[in-house]
Amino acid sequence: ATMYRKEAHARDQLLFEVGVMDFNKYGGDIIFRITRPQDGALIAMAKSGFVFFDYATTRVVPMPDGFAARFPKVNWVD
Repeated sequence: ATMYRKEAHARDQLLFEVGVMDFNKYGGDIIFRITRPQDGALIAMAKSGFVFFDYATTRVVPMPDGFAARFPKVNWVD
């Protein structure tokens, strides 16, 4: 989902911030915040879900421990 808040135009300098949240057994969400530093305007916010997938077995698989360990402060949703 994407929520557009303000217009941006060609040659505007924009700041893209990316993070993760709402981890669950199989994946989580990637979140985006786009702002215009010149005036602090919030241009857009977006969220996209992801899952871990094993192409050899064509199945969704649990999140690898090593991945979750890289984000110790991310919240978990059961």
